Amino acid sequence: MKGLSHGILPDTRSYEKKLYNDAMTVDALIMLAGAFVAVLPFLGFPNSWDTALFFLAGIFIISLGIAVRRREAHSVAPEQKKKEAAFADVNTPSSPHENA
Repeated sequence: MKGLSHGILPDTRSYEKKLYNDAMTVDALIMLAGAFVAVLPFLGFPNSWDTALFFLAGIFIISLGIAVRRREAHSVAPEQKKKEAAFADVNTPSSPHENA
């Protein structure tokens, strides 16, 4: 059966590959939007069109940034968050007055 490893557990490699491809797509869209903004003044559109296109490109870039932030927030496993929190608690510097 496709998508199963050893017939028991689901194969997570395809899911990880999909996440990687989605992230690469968002990265490519961000680069493409940046290139569009860089070239827009030289395309010869009227000023009113330039203003509207800059505004739409800005909204598009903001939405891509929000998508990246949400993906990063969901990509960290809950177990990893617990480990990081425990590590931070152990390694927090104590004040010099507590050791005295």
